[in-house]
Amino acid sequence: MMSDMNVTMVPNEHSTGGSSMTSDMNEFRECVNSIEIEDIASSWLFFTWTKNLFKTKTSNYTGVLKKLDRIMGNEGFIVKKRAFKFANFIADKQEFLHILSKNWTTNYGGCQMFQTVKKLRSLKRDLKKLTWKNGNIFDNVISLKNKMKEIQTTIDKDPYDK
Repeated sequence: MMSDMNVTMVPNEHSTGGSSMTSDMNEFRECVNSIEIEDIASSWLFFTWTKNLFKTKTSNYTGVLKKLDRIMGNEGFIVKKRAFKFANFIADKQEFLHILSKNWTTNYGGCQMFQTVKKLRSLKRDLKKLTWKNGNIFDNVISLKNKMKEIQTTIDKDPYDK
């Protein structure tokens, strides 16, 4: 869940250093606890909102910073690991580099993380198509194993036949 809650969860999410919990903060924390979600760690800036309040004598603006925008998820979402995987044999295919280049140079807009996720999803879809281009891999493996058994049986019948 991505949200802009317009309230901080704890006093240290406010740059002016509020020292006590407000009723809005308590309601927000109760809601988060009741639906059993939590913040997902972010590598970006801690404070996500700012407001300039007044001008000081030195002409610098003094503002307020708050953490209002956050991404939250439940335990199932947080521990879910969906690694980006592909069959390594397709890296030798002629179309591989073209697919990689096409997907990685597409601009989706938005923040860097959003763009990366969109590019990986698109790339995964195209690589999956390339993987299955020559038919069902599992059926092909079974067919090749059966051919290998036939050849081995033929060799076993007459091992001196070149």
